Amino acid sequence: MRNAVAWCFLAAALGCATGRGATHSNPTTAAPGTPVPPAAPPRAVDEPATPLAPLEDPELRLADELYDARARQDPHDPRADLARARIRQRGGDLAGAARLYRRCLAVDRAFGPGYANYGALLMETDRHQEAVEVLLEGAARAPDHAPIFANLAGVLSFVERHDEALAAAETAIELDPTDADLRRNQVAVLYRAGRLDEAEKALKQAMLEFPDDTADLLMRLSELYTARGEDIKAVETLAKVNRIAPGLVVAWLRRAALLGRAEDLNGCLAVLVDAMRHHADNEEVRGFFMAAMALRLQRDMEEGLARIEKDGHDVDAYILVARVHELGRDHQAALEVLENGVRHNPRSGVLWTQIGVVETSREREREALDAYRRAIKLDPAQHMALNNCAYLLVTAQDGTLRDIDLALSLANGALAQEPTNTAYLDTLAEVQFARGEVRNARETIGRALELEPGDRRLQAQARRFEQSGDSPPPTARSHGRRRTQPSLPPGGE
Repeated sequence: MRNAVAWCFLAAALGCATGRGATHSNPTTAAPGTPVPPAAPPRAVDEPATPLAPLEDPELRLADELYDARARQDPHDPRADLARARIRQRGGDLAGAARLYRRCLAVDRAFGPGYANYGALLMETDRHQEAVEVLLEGAARAPDHAPIFANLAGVLSFVERHDEALAAAETAIELDPTDADLRRNQVAVLYRAGRLDEAEKALKQAMLEFPDDTADLLMRLSELYTARGEDIKAVETLAKVNRIAPGLVVAWLRRAALLGRAEDLNGCLAVLVDAMRHHADNEEVRGFFMAAMALRLQRDMEEGLARIEKDGHDVDAYILVARVHELGRDHQAALEVLENGVRHNPRSGVLWTQIGVVETSREREREALDAYRRAIKLDPAQHMALNNCAYLLVTAQDGTLRDIDLALSLANGALAQEPTNTAYLDTLAEVQFARGEVRNARETIGRALELEPGDRRLQAQARRFEQSGDSPPPTARSHGRRRTQPSLPPGGE
């Protein structure tokens, strides 16, 4: 209450309670201990001489009429006019709302909500000086009403009277320390005053006092870090928001934007991929992702071509360029790039593996198998080629290409090199199922699900194996596109 009493002295010293023509002086001129003068006569009140025009919205119009009837029943109670003013404000009749707020204050000169709401309306209509006067008068007449001081802090901050604004914000908190919005208001005042270190401390204190509002307060903290040029801290703070409030789209977008601004396109895309898992139908997220992906692909293409021109033996560069074509569904162009790479690097198992991936995308099974076999011959440690070849040998549409015994050997070879690769476990389970080893297939897919319990394809495979009973299938068939390792060079993900 100490600051609330001080505001009574301030309003009296400034002469703001006497009318709109008052001259404002420095608030420090109010001598401590000066008695509060008697309340000034009420302002002239511009009461509606004629009924206000009906509102267009039928629901708002009905509510307005109901509260108008209540106000006529008890003209000495300002609450009905306050409700009407808010309804009018919501319906866009700001002039009518202002007249009703003034009538509230004519009925009760100490009606705090009337001052708080009228001051907010004046701020909304850019009548900042009038808002200051109304709210200062309210601070003197209703010194226990925290929203008056909160709104006063806002308008004083807007007109760059920062010290007075901060004092008003602190008074509001003293009056109602349980309201998190008042702490946010204090932070906003400190922010506008350029006192960013104090704003940071206030936000961290608010997070301790109001843990349920942590996500929103962290968002504000990230904005503060951005204002200070501390983008890394801002990104880290937004990552916390993503974890505790994944439904907050703006946090994902801001984090991605900051990473994009730092030219960390991989990080930006990783954030957006995560965002799309939570907001698959959000057009803004998808649009941002597509724009970032287009930029990433353009840079990958330029980088890859430059590297190939500089060094024709740069295998990863050929894969980088081919990947761009693949993502654009230009498989023929991707194949041409990879074949060019093979001409310069005839003993590269990696390039032949990628040719197999492209041929699989083109549904050319025989050519894909030939490419995988060449990759394995050149480099028996090419586990991706081992896995993909094994899968084709049990799922090929052309039955003459199948070889379930060789497939088992290849699948085990891939898994021996990467025993926790769920795609490889999935392939082995498919091979076992094709061989009639249903129980083994169930156990293998179970191991994969332990590693990735949320993977829908693995879940579908497990259901398929369970529904088959103990009878092996007459022939193996492809159940969805084979998951393989991404056709990316090292560091490309």
